[in-house]
Amino acid sequence: MVLVAGCGRTRRQFLSLLSTTAGALLAACEMAAPSPTPTAVRRAFVPPTAMPTARREASPRTVVHAQYADARTMQPVLARDPASAAFASLHYNAPLLRRNPETLDWDPTEGTAAAVVVANGGRSITYTLREGLWWSDGAPITAGDYRFTYERIVDPAIDHPYRTVYENVVAVEAPNDRTLIWTFRDAFCPSVDYTVINPIPRHVFGGADLERHPASTRPLVGSGPFLLREWDQGAGATFEANPTFYLGRPRLDRYVIRLVADASEGWALVKRGDADIAAILASDAADANSSEGTALVAQYPATSSWTYLGLNLRHSILADRSVRQAIAHAVDREALIREVRLGRARPIDSPFGHGSWASTVVPGIPFDPVAAGRLLDAAGWRRATGGTRAKDGTGLAFTLRYPSGSSERERVATMIAADLRTVGVEVTLLADRLADLVDRVNVTREYDLCILGWTLPIEPHGTRDVWTTGGLQNGSGLADATIDALYDEAARVADCNRDARAQTYGEVQRRVADAIPCVFLFENQSLTATSTRIAVNPPTRLGWDYRPWEWAIVG
Repeated sequence: MVLVAGCGRTRRQFLSLLSTTAGALLAACEMAAPSPTPTAVRRAFVPPTAMPTARREASPRTVVHAQYADARTMQPVLARDPASAAFASLHYNAPLLRRNPETLDWDPTEGTAAAVVVANGGRSITYTLREGLWWSDGAPITAGDYRFTYERIVDPAIDHPYRTVYENVVAVEAPNDRTLIWTFRDAFCPSVDYTVINPIPRHVFGGADLERHPASTRPLVGSGPFLLREWDQGAGATFEANPTFYLGRPRLDRYVIRLVADASEGWALVKRGDADIAAILASDAADANSSEGTALVAQYPATSSWTYLGLNLRHSILADRSVRQAIAHAVDREALIREVRLGRARPIDSPFGHGSWASTVVPGIPFDPVAAGRLLDAAGWRRATGGTRAKDGTGLAFTLRYPSGSSERERVATMIAADLRTVGVEVTLLADRLADLVDRVNVTREYDLCILGWTLPIEPHGTRDVWTTGGLQNGSGLADATIDALYDEAARVADCNRDARAQTYGEVQRRVADAIPCVFLFENQSLTATSTRIAVNPPTRLGWDYRPWEWAIVG
């Protein structure tokens, strides 16, 4: 057991304090000194073996995960899409703290930090690293690696999608190999959340250009439970167990990602025994639950995702709120939940999911095609009988983009297009690769409408960059100075009182919903088919896949 600087309190008390962060920790931890850590025994370094083929038969302790999205990079600092982040998290995985899967509090017993001290009114956080942390090539993981990673994250030339959340950071120092000190301009409630970074090796990347460094595509040195051994872009990747992983060698020998065309193909592979895990369609859930040799994991974790119809407010027509409101009235969300998700979703009306501690009830925009027509008429968009509306010789027409490889989102796009045509809005459907569509929305901003989703963060401040003016992930183009101020206010509530913060975030949700930067469609029930030959993590509020190094073959 790693000892933690708990300021004379029990571990449970300390966890509670840590989850409130910043100001509330001051009274407990001012002037506290790090507790001693037990001496760790350095594991013997084992050089990489030859690349294995991506076949389960290569080892009985191999898990095959069917996915339909390929990574674009193995460099965590450059990852902007979910697939890249997922691939990279297998190879690089040494965060300072980890969340308790039941309470969602930051748990200081399984991260790389042996001690954490918050001082100076929440303006300083000092981490003391465990002893015996090693990169897979035998080099030590040091505080300098964490500082180096932070420096790359905030480098404007890299354009990291969450760079702006570090604007309150004054300095990150590593006075020695085991001490990392974060200093903030003022008290900041989510400070712990943004200091728990996952390092990349300074001795590998140094001052190099991360975009061009070969290790950003084919990394040889890692910290995670599984190390990349082979990546055949377009086909899949093979990862091997890392014997130097700081929480111990994984129970599995190999973790194979096999790329499939869509979720239906993934389920077919699991059903016939050629894969062990796959996210599946709602239409396959009953089959996965009843088929011999498979099991269904169905839940709404705190980090569940929600699907939305994105609206580009930079578009001259969509800049008119009445047009956006008409579009929202025209979309039959209940039909989408009933016919596409077969009831395995629930309506959502704001950026925060039902499982968030900051969630509040926000009035939604009901399905009402008649109201949609009235709004468009009032805005000057007239239609001939049964035709597309027009104004000053311009037709009311948009392109709706959705991710290729997702039959559910294609169905959502098709049904929404039909709904909009009913009220006189012409829609052209286009499919893009998921990573390309994300770039269109968040980088080039070249789109009209889109179907995408967000995965909910535990800390509500994690949505700031999506809804504040100029945010790097603000694909909608929403600009509201009041929303900007509310996010800042919620991050600086006195003593970081959660009820007070939730009240402020309630105002954020109401203003975002009222601005209609998108049409909130539904929150997905997470549906995963697994083979009964493997034991994944028990489903909790954090999901079912939070510790893959603990997975085991059981049958």
